Amino acid sequence: MAIEFCPLEPAWGNWADWAAVFVTSLAAIAVYRLTKAANNTAQASHDLAKAIEASAQKVLDNEARVVAVAIYPEVVAAVQRYRRVVETLEHDQDWLAQHAVDRHLPQLMAAKDHPKLDEGMKKFHLLPDVLSILLTMALGKQKVAEEHAQRYPLLPMSQQEIDAFRAEVLENARTLAIDFKRAEDGLGAIFGVEPRG
Repeated sequence: MAIEFCPLEPAWGNWADWAAVFVTSLAAIAVYRLTKAANNTAQASHDLAKAIEASAQKVLDNEARVVAVAIYPEVVAAVQRYRRVVETLEHDQDWLAQHAVDRHLPQLMAAKDHPKLDEGMKKFHLLPDVLSILLTMALGKQKVAEEHAQRYPLLPMSQQEIDAFRAEVLENARTLAIDFKRAEDGLGAIFGVEPRG
């Protein structure tokens, strides 16, 4: 059999190859456009999520600022009160004056009403973790120190026991003054108050 060569005859195999190339090219273009659209949608979703997160963080920061401003005066008052207790207990006094102070230890150490601070406890989670923990612990120590000071008039004590009890109360007052001062500085930093001595 001889090979026949007819240049004018249509070669349907070539036409089919070129048709496949054309259809594949159209499919590739469609896939490219769909992928690009999907990537644009994903990027827009990512940008929207970032914007929502930034907005939510701004709201939380503003709420933390409001909590800090609300409880700041009571924290400052607690610092001043415990510093006065420390000064009173450290001051050298004659026996009669010392006895009068000892009789008033429960009142000196009594936790004053802190309506904003007590209410603010529900929102301490909005504050930075370290500050939230510090305030919660200071309030807990305050309750324990108050209960400790309340025991004084109930117990008959020797002078040595009274001195030891005063030393414990003094240490509690020092600790509370320091803790509340650290909380004062931390709260002040949230809304831009310079730390005081």
